Amino acid sequence: MSKQFQLKVPATQADIPLFKYQKYAKIVQDAEGDLAEDFIRAKILEIFCDITLKEAYDLPLKELDGVVTHILTMMAEKPKLQRRFTMTDASGKSVEFGFMPNMDEMSLGEYIDLEKYITDWGQMHKALAVMYRPIVAGKKEFYEIEKYEGSDKYADVMKDAPVTVALGAMVFFTI
Repeated sequence: MSKQFQLKVPATQADIPLFKYQKYAKIVQDAEGDLAEDFIRAKILEIFCDITLKEAYDLPLKELDGVVTHILTMMAEKPKLQRRFTMTDASGKSVEFGFMPNMDEMSLGEYIDLEKYITDWGQMHKALAVMYRPIVAGKKEFYEIEKYEGSDKYADVMKDAPVTVALGAMVFFTI
């Protein structure tokens, strides 16, 4: 008798919130030994497809391979910098966030915080809270963002940002 599973496989990187990618990055960083690859494959299913580790180990190998390959291929894509993105909270309120419009006007506090967080995936939500803040005025490509009050203000919110936002910012800063 075969078991039935309901997998929620993300179609694109934009379907993956940052906090899930942070879990994945930590697993990959900490994995060691010969069992690491199989364990990582099972964790990919657990993290990105919302199933338990036990359910991942019970999946038929043929299905596991296809889903894991899809996710790894998708994760290898390098998105472009997203200047703006919108997030909606549980109550249905939407907030549009914008990337710092003028890097030359970055404050010392923003610079220090960004330097501290940008190289650590475990802290990437804090880096995003430095780079992206709610848009308070403007249209299209010309906009003004909220004044910086420290990364703590939006750090938890940024955990739910699409991972494409973080990956695009990383590509921007490594060019």
